[in-house]
Amino acid sequence: MNKRPDKTERIKYFLGGVAAALLAAALLYFVFMIIPAGLTVSHPDSIQAIRKAKQIERVVERHYLGEIDEQAQTDLMFTGLVAGLGDQYSRYYTQDEYRELREKRQGEYTGIGITFAQRTEDGAMIVLSVQEGSPAEAAGMRVDDIMRSVDGTDTSEMSTSDLITLIQKNEGNEIVIVVSREGEKDPVELRVIPGNLETVTVRGELLAGRIGMIQISQFAKVTVEQFRQAFDELEQQGMKKLILDLRGNGGGLVDSACEIAGMLLPEGTIVYEEDKNGSRKYHENSEDAEFDIPLAVLVDENTASASEILTGAIQDYGVGTIVGSQTFGKGIVQNIYRLSDGSVIQLTTTHYYTPDGNDIHEKGITPDVAVASGSSSEAVDAVMDAALKVLNEM
Repeated sequence: MNKRPDKTERIKYFLGGVAAALLAAALLYFVFMIIPAGLTVSHPDSIQAIRKAKQIERVVERHYLGEIDEQAQTDLMFTGLVAGLGDQYSRYYTQDEYRELREKRQGEYTGIGITFAQRTEDGAMIVLSVQEGSPAEAAGMRVDDIMRSVDGTDTSEMSTSDLITLIQKNEGNEIVIVVSREGEKDPVELRVIPGNLETVTVRGELLAGRIGMIQISQFAKVTVEQFRQAFDELEQQGMKKLILDLRGNGGGLVDSACEIAGMLLPEGTIVYEEDKNGSRKYHENSEDAEFDIPLAVLVDENTASASEILTGAIQDYGVGTIVGSQTFGKGIVQNIYRLSDGSVIQLTTTHYYTPDGNDIHEKGITPDVAVASGSSSEAVDAVMDAALKVLNEM
């Protein structure tokens, strides 16, 4: 005959049942909430992969000599998940990284108008360029200045992102930047007010013979208006022909490239995208542009992506003559997908084609007038001379 459990034993059984229920609930939560989408128990290696990750974590915690940055570990894990696709254009961005990327693509940012880099040997922050008309220029900052401190904080103890954050959070307020400068015995104190700035992506000038020259360094959101302004100014100065310089332009926003194309092309397709299911998205010019002057487009091996969209459309419509060397050949488009914590995934989603259906990916665009490229002044001048010759013969 079974002995009836006493009160103490009944409590133990009850607590054991509660523990089992909690364990089961935790297991269900783990399976359905923690395991990422696509990484489910239906995949034989899913649980094994998670167990392995936990095993690595325990080994690191037990044996690693240095400090452990768990956030950095987590971010790199997500970075690796996307990097495993083997696509150099698909990647994971933290919230801060994406903010910087978005500012670059918009062409607007909070700062003082400089680019800088941190020297590896001593951590010094050296100024690489100073934007014309910026607060930094107004304060007297120069290229090759070394920023030693910002509002009393030693910059050698900071990362570049820390320094950017420090400057940006003082938007509208004066900050004191101490720099050391070649030829100056004592440090130089500069008073600067960070503000909202616009990246200069377009430069225009009128050359001899009423030939306008417009250089586009990248396609940001601000590029469209900057191009329109440069073009209008050149027209007012009497421009009769145009050179569009896209050398070294690695691309940017497809929509910006298409808007500029719309100012130069007749009505019709500018470019179309096709995804893995064969679905197409067309970028159209809804009306004929009032552009009717001779055009030469300068390209080189670093003319890529959105630049190739504009170049390819101009070539297909016969609106201008392409001069230079074979372009880079990036005929794919990336889209951004925001995650719940503010981080994002950038994924290659579509292949694009020129209006005539040309696929330029890993091929590039062949110029109408081929000229060997190069960084030497002779090579640069050769491309310009060829363009001038083309326009003078029109």
